[in-house]
Order: sequence, then structure tokens, then C-alpha cells
Amino acid sequence: MIRQRVMVILVAFVLIAGCVHISAAATGEREEVHLVPAVYVFGDSTVDVGNNQYLPGRSPLQLPYGIDFPHSRPTGRFSNGYNVADFIAKLVGFKRSPPAYLSLTPQTSRQLVRGFRGANYASGGSGILDTTGTNVITLRKQIEYFAATKSKMTSAANSSSAAAAINDLLSKSLFLISDGGNDLFAFLSQNSNGTASQQQAVASLYADMLSNYTRHVQALYALGARRFGLIDVPPIGCVPSVRAASLSGAAGCVDAANQLASGFNAQLRSLMSRLGGAMPAMRYSVGSSYNVVAYLTASPAAAGMRVVNSACCGGGRLNGEIGCGAANSTLCGDRNEYLFWDGVHGTQATSRKGAVAIYSAPVQMGFASPINFKQLLLGRGDPTRSFEIANPSTLPRRRIPPSPNHGMAMLLRRRLPLVRLLRPLHTEAAASATSSPPLQSRPAAAAPSVARGSRLGFLRGAPTASAREGSASTTSAFLAAGAAAALASMPVVAYADASEVGTVHTAASSDAAAGEDLAQKERKRIMELIQSRGMPRGSYPQFSVAVKGQKVVVKFNVPSTCNISHLIVDLVTHIGLEAEHGGGSEMLLRAWDSAAARQITLNPHKKTANNESDNEDDLCVLIFEPLVGSEYSEIEFIKRGGFSLKELEALICVLKLVGHGKGNKSNRKGNGQRSKRVPSMEKIVSDLEGMGVRVYGFDETSSIPMDGSGNVMWENIAGYDSQKREIEDTILLALQSPEVYDEIARGTRCKFETNRPRAVLFEGPPGTGKTSSARVIAKQAGVPLLYVPLEIIMSKYYGESERLLGSVFSLANNLPDGSIIFLDEVDSFASARDSEMHEATRRILSVILRQIDGFEQDRRVVVIAATNRKEDLDPALISRFDSIICFDLPDQQNRAEIAAQYAKHLTAPELIQFSLATEEMSGRDIRDICQQAERHWASKLIRGQVPKNEKGEPSLPPVEEYVSCSEQRRRSLPDRTRQKSKSPALKLA
Repeated sequence: MIRQRVMVILVAFVLIAGCVHISAAATGEREEVHLVPAVYVFGDSTVDVGNNQYLPGRSPLQLPYGIDFPHSRPTGRFSNGYNVADFIAKLVGFKRSPPAYLSLTPQTSRQLVRGFRGANYASGGSGILDTTGTNVITLRKQIEYFAATKSKMTSAANSSSAAAAINDLLSKSLFLISDGGNDLFAFLSQNSNGTASQQQAVASLYADMLSNYTRHVQALYALGARRFGLIDVPPIGCVPSVRAASLSGAAGCVDAANQLASGFNAQLRSLMSRLGGAMPAMRYSVGSSYNVVAYLTASPAAAGMRVVNSACCGGGRLNGEIGCGAANSTLCGDRNEYLFWDGVHGTQATSRKGAVAIYSAPVQMGFASPINFKQLLLGRGDPTRSFEIANPSTLPRRRIPPSPNHGMAMLLRRRLPLVRLLRPLHTEAAASATSSPPLQSRPAAAAPSVARGSRLGFLRGAPTASAREGSASTTSAFLAAGAAAALASMPVVAYADASEVGTVHTAASSDAAAGEDLAQKERKRIMELIQSRGMPRGSYPQFSVAVKGQKVVVKFNVPSTCNISHLIVDLVTHIGLEAEHGGGSEMLLRAWDSAAARQITLNPHKKTANNESDNEDDLCVLIFEPLVGSEYSEIEFIKRGGFSLKELEALICVLKLVGHGKGNKSNRKGNGQRSKRVPSMEKIVSDLEGMGVRVYGFDETSSIPMDGSGNVMWENIAGYDSQKREIEDTILLALQSPEVYDEIARGTRCKFETNRPRAVLFEGPPGTGKTSSARVIAKQAGVPLLYVPLEIIMSKYYGESERLLGSVFSLANNLPDGSIIFLDEVDSFASARDSEMHEATRRILSVILRQIDGFEQDRRVVVIAATNRKEDLDPALISRFDSIICFDLPDQQNRAEIAAQYAKHLTAPELIQFSLATEEMSGRDIRDICQQAERHWASKLIRGQVPKNEKGEPSLPPVEEYVSCSEQRRRSLPDRTRQKSKSPALKLA
């Protein structure tokens, strides 16, 4: 009992000590002494210092994020100040944290190229799996960025000895990885029954995560990493947003989520133990953020904290339902007393305590294993030995000016015990917490954008519409989903650290643009070959072209009925090396087999002196055949830079085999049965168009949308960020990757039934983007959009209306790649049934209800209905919609973004003035106002009523012209008395 009490007191002391400023004053010039030459950081928002705000489509976080950072400025960190990566860097002796990789320029990256200080590659929202998060830097991509960094370092070395020195520096550097929470949270969002009844699914998830984790660690090891500092997953069931959404969250943490996290952490430690045995030169330490947060939650007073269940910044229940910085959010007083900063992330004080605990606390406390970070860096494997080092002169040094923020040098030179270095600074903390102006006087900021739709399905119920304001209430971005969607038109400036202002680095965005251009170029080449072969749409499987790193990847699915051996023979025949004496063709084949899947790679076989070293510039064909779950195999053609004509011809032949069924296994049925004959895609489209249905997206060359504008990307629809995200999460992902949803359904249900959405309702007044969004969905999903006009449904002949509508659904169900049926103004023919309802309307409604319920399980057909009078719809129809997305009138910020698309010459204050003049107007109204202002101004120029500019060119309309046209437009519009919603949200039906 006494020993246990002493241990509790010791744990409390270490965590209280974590709240101090780790520094020591020094006078005059001194030397900065580092335990390592550099720190390279990988992971999610727990260690991201600003990379996400450099990604296309991202906006920088705004205050109150960064309110306790020097000069009270947001830097892209998901905190009120510093995060764990910053404090780890300070603990190893760096004055400044490694900068965000995407913020570096050729001038600011000199230290990185020389192998010192390192860089931070982390991205909020990323996960161990490549499929986790959207618009983030995946962990795989982060490692590719580091590989590019090492390539630059090696290129800069002008001799073999210099290159060897670079390798030596990397072997002594710290590689910090903090990731995995987003993967677990994404899993929970699709497994509403928790983990108890999902043991098989959980085991599969763990296996997938650990397999990818192994590859990531091995990749870093191959690049020269030897010292790994890993941080496990915290108790995700204790974050305020999760607790606020759970019926039992007020009483304590959500056990199902915590069990999933602790199970993964245990397997992570076992994995690292095995890898340590396989790679003898590797040393590692696993820091336990789980135990740190669990202890702080259980014993806050002992660690100097007061509030552990509620967020400091936010609103609603436990301050976890409304995002930090949203209109109704609040900000706490003393932020050092709070465990959580917002609904997901910890405060700066929490990060400081956690960093100190995993860095230097005795291993017996459970905050790190098998050794702590300090022992890892000092080369001490015995956790019971002293922390002192015998010869600090061997550590890297450089001359720097005096600074008060440096305590590790004092520790190394004077060998002071930890107790004397951890000096409390309650006065400084109090001043930091009270020096900032109140939240109301600061600009409002949006909360971090979501990563994959609602993550709260497993928490028994969904948040209300008001609870979703600011989008942080969905907690879909656990451990961060990236920068907040706020002030997208403002310039992006990242800050790598307190004393270092980063400048916008265009290399990453230009690389992404170049990759996108390369993918489009290769896709165009493929489509040209397909057309030259006379292969109509539908005669080949749908494929995707993407760029991963420097390699182009063409990927497509192959049904289980296809004969893979036939495809392999055809591939080898086309691109294999012709053997001597007419012995056929040769390729290098590698195979992997397990109980879950088979995998084959085919590489060209070259006659060289050493065939063991593969040329990564050569073509690689990857064939993946799952043995459980999905019925589809996958084939990927991978090539650096681009494909040769011969390789493209081989790809076309495989596509043709798969599409025409020549590679299929025999599918003749016994007992005289005949397989059902499905008409060709051209015949289906012809029949639909003959009925009056407008088919979009069937022909690759056809890109005329319903509004005739030619804009089919999200970027062309300003505002409505939360609706765009919900559409992607609810509809697009299910259309693009249906096999993932089917695998989950097969693993969770006794009788298979698809969990993909079948019907979605777009609700909102006219002109708010409902039809345009449907067009974007079809374009991005790569499936035809069937626009069903009202006039083709309503027929004067008895029974004709329901027959036509039924035919539309039947033909859509036969399209091989799926389709989207768009029913505009659905309230006109699907209103509530009552005694006054017309018989024809009643029959049409019955057809819609039956068809939505009767879609075949293996078809990708989604019905999107649009209405501005939801209250008139039949309740039975409303219940059929899997989700209802509200497109309300845009708020002031969205109106400014819409106006910026049509009046780009206006300044930010002028756009705000224009947006204020268009209150309660739709996006279409704003577009029409801009067109009217341009016409009026053009007439004034022609009549000579306004002067030209200084260059003698026609001047552009001023903001007063737009405001005047807004007033004219307002007088012509009917009064809109329905209640406004500043932040429309998804309502689950």
C-alpha cells in the first residue's frame, strides 16, 4: 500500500512538473547542445505545426487557435499554443521546433539539407491507412516527402565522405511518429454496435493498420532512420465531442472507443518488439499518450488541472458540440487548468505534461516503454540507470545568441537533477491566460473541417442541427481533420515556430498541380487509344488514373468471374521479354499468399549482369485478389513518369478482356437455365434519351452541365463547405468505393444487405446549389447522371406517368457502372397522401417508394431528390431518404465567397459590403446581380458616362454598382420569412 501511494505521488509530481517552463537562464554567449542532430516528425494533428494550411482547398486556422502562442497568432497548430512535437524538440535541446515541411523555401531549408534540425511532415486528419482522411498528407506521402529530403541532402553532398556523414546524422536523429487515432475513429463511424460484437472486424482493422505501420517503419529504416520515438493513440472515448454526443458521456468516457484504442496500443507495442528483433540497428520507445490522458482524467487535481471533461473553447454540451471560434462558442479563463482545448485536442498545458512524461518519467510509471525517450536518445537501454551522460562534448554544438528558452544544455553540462530544472511558472501562465482580449473582439473562425462524415454513429444517436454548427460537433476529424474552412480568400501565411515566420511555399502546390496534369495527360492517352480501338463506353471497366509520388497508377476492378490466369498470359505476351529460341515471353513474377488475400506483381525481365536490383522506373503490374470480403480483384499498372505506347496497348487489351468477358470463367448454368441478357449501355442511354431523360456523363467528351455553365467541380460552387463535405462522405465515397461498404456490411450483418445510400434529399430554396451539386457528384463519381424533368413524368394518359417513371428506374438499374437519378421539384409529384390527392400523383408516389426499396444489391444507383417544400412531401417518402442535406440561404461569409467568384476585382472590405447588401439572397440571386451590374456598367462605358482607367482601358464596376443592383433585385424578390440557418447541417433521416 505504501509503495503504491509513493508511486501515485511520483506520477503526480512528474505531470505537475510538465506544466513548467523547461529553460534556464544563461548570460553571455553560450553553446546550444542537442541530444540529436535533427528531429523528423510524422503523423496527425497532435504534432502538425502548419502543413495543412498549405494544401489546396485548405484555409488557415484563425484565433482563438494560437491565442497563447507568442504574439497570440495562429500557426496551423490545433492548440491554443504549442503541441507535443514542439515540446519534444525543446527537450532534446532545440530552441525552435522543426518547421513545417510545406512552409520551407530554398532559403529557409538550408539547415534541413545539411541534416540539422529536421522538419515536420505531419498533417492533421491523416492516418496510418492511406484511405483515412481527405485532402490531407497521408503518412505514406509524408515518408515520400522525407525521401525527397534525403535525396536533396545526398545531392548536396559533394563527396562520398559527405554522403556518409549525412547517413550518420540520420542514424542519430529522432524520428517521431504520432498517428492512428483517425483510423480508429473512421472504423467506429461505420460500426455502430461498438467493438464487443465486431471482434472479427476489429481484428481485420488491427491487422491492416499494423501491416501498414510495418511498411512505414521499414521504409524509414531503409532511408536511414534508426531511432524511433512513437506515440500511441490516446483514449478517444474521453474527448469532449465524443462524450457530448453520447448518452452516457456526461457520466464518464465512452468505454467502447477507449477499448478499441487500448487494444491497438497493445498490438503496436508487440509489433515494435518484433521489428526490433528483425532490425537490430533500430532503437525505439513507445510513449503512452493513452496513459497520460487517462491519468489526467482520473486525477486532475494531483496534476494541477481542474477541468478534464469539458473543452476550453467551444459551445454546447461540454463545449464539444460547437466548434472553437464559431458564433456561439465560448473561451475559458485559465487555459492551463483545462485538459482539452477544443472538442478534440488537448491544451498546450496537456501537451507539455505529456511530452515531459514520455520523455523523462521512469518507465515504471507506464508513460513510455520499453525505455523512455531520453534513454532512447542517450543510448541507455536500462530504464533504471542514471539519466546523466558521461561526455556531453560529443554531442552536436553550434554557437547561438543567449536565450532564456534553453534548459537542456544546462541539464547536460551541469548534470542537474530533473527536480531542479522543472521550475513552476504560475505567474507566467496566469499572465498568458489573461493577457488576451475577449473572444467576442476577435475574428470568428470555423472549426476544423471534417474528414469522413459523421463519426458518431456508434454513440447511439446523432447531434441535432444546432449541435453541428461549426462542423466540429461531428468530431469527424478526430486528432484533426485539417485547417478550418474559414476566410478562404485571405492569403495563407504559415509560421514554422515562434521566432520564425514562414513564407508561402509553392513547391508543394506546384508538385500537386504537376501530378494532376500528368494524370490527366495519361488518362487522355488511354481514352484516345480506347476510342481508336472502337471500344464504346461500357465495354471496359471503369478505371482511375492517379499520381502517387512520382509514379502514375492506373487502377481498375476485376470481377470474381474473370479468369486471372488468362489476363496474366495476355500481359506477359504483350510486354514480356521474348525468350530465346521461340520459348515464349518472360516476366519477373513475385507472389504473396495469406489466408486473406493473394498478391502478384509482374515486372519486365531484363538481361543484365545483376537481375537482383530492380529498376523502379520500370513498369510494375500489381494484381490483388481478396479471399474474403470483396468479390472484386484489383489490378494496378504502376510506372514512374508515364507509360510507353507498348505498355498502354497491353493495358487496353486487359481492359478489353475484362469488359468483353473474354477473360471470364465459364458462366453457363446447368438444368437448362439461361443467364439474363443485359442490353448494352448505348441501348440503355438511347432508350432513356428517347423518353426525354437528359443523360450527363455518358460520353467522356460531353461536359455540358444542366445549367450550361461548364463548371463541374466543387471549386466552382462557392461556400457551402459543410454540405460539400457531407455529400462527399455520404454519396461520393459509396459510389467510388462500393466494395468497402459491402465488406463492412458482410462482416457485420447476419444476412447481407447493402449499407450504401439509396436516396438522398436536397432541401432548400431555389438558387442555392442543389442542382449544381448533383452535377458535381455525377462528374466526380464517374457515373451517368439521369436528369428527369417534370414534364416527362406528368402525362395526360392514364397509367403512362408511372410506366415512364418505372422504366427510368429499370433502365438505370441496368447501367453497368451505376447511375444517379436526379428528381427535381419532387414535391410536385410526391406530396403527402390525403383525400384530395390526385390518383395519378398517388400512383407515381407508389412507384418511387417501390423503386427505392427495390434496387439490386450490387448496383450503384442513387436517387437524389430536390425540393424547396419539404413539408409537403409524403412522410413515407421522407423515411426512405438515407440523409437529408439542407441547402439554406448562404450566410454572410458564404455570400462573400460567392461574390468573389463573380467580382474578383473587389477588395475584401468591398466583398463584405456587397455580402451585407445581399442578405437573405441565394447564390443564384448574387450571380444575377453581378451580371446585371456588369451590363449596367457596360452601357455606361458605351455612353461615355464613366471614365476609363489610367491605361485607357474600360474600368470595372465599383462596389456601389453592385450594391445598387442588389437593392433593385431585392425589390423584385418575394419576402423570405422562413427562419435563417447560418450553418446548414446534415439531418439524418
